[in-house]
Amino acid sequence: VVVNAGLKPQSYTTCDEFKNDPGEPEVEPGQYVSVAIEALDDGYGETRLSREKAKRRAAGQALREHAPDLVVLTGDFCDHLPQLLPALRAVESIAPRLGSYAVFGNHEYYRGARSALRTYAKTEIEVINQSHRTLGVGSARLCLVGVDDPVSLRRPDYFAHATDRALSAAPSDAFHLGLSHRPQGFEQLADQGVRLTLSGHTH
Repeated sequence: VVVNAGLKPQSYTTCDEFKNDPGEPEVEPGQYVSVAIEALDDGYGETRLSREKAKRRAAGQALREHAPDLVVLTGDFCDHLPQLLPALRAVESIAPRLGSYAVFGNHEYYRGARSALRTYAKTEIEVINQSHRTLGVGSARLCLVGVDDPVSLRRPDYFAHATDRALSAAPSDAFHLGLSHRPQGFEQLADQGVRLTLSGHTH
């Protein structure tokens, strides 16, 4: 797609960035769209632009304006590992007072869980796969309980096993908030006292 961004007579971005999930074009020729600079010179004398980068920045700005107390990521956050750190930096910039936490989905394992963990380790976003973290909220306590994707272990009793590990030594007097990549983990978490679970992988 050729874009006039006022940088050169023409700059380029990929067609896929102008399609919706079913693969249909979602913009019309001549329509104004927000883009961000991906590369001033891509080595071939062309300026490369990114609509997705602009969307991430806009989403981060909107979240910062809402000033959330807590940010959680429930897996499959970024499919392209070279883009993971910039995406995490955008989340990090929100700076919620209680912190940011994540569990992995199947795509983190498909793309390389070790590489993803090394990338997360460069940020303030903590990965809590099969573990928990207890946070102070005024005079109360909030316990985050993390359950990642079954692809990490491939065992039939995965959710029971992962929930047991995540809740090991967790405080009983805290409000338990579950992070489970797959909603199939809801029942097991609820059976063990987790009052609310947030999930990805709802497709």
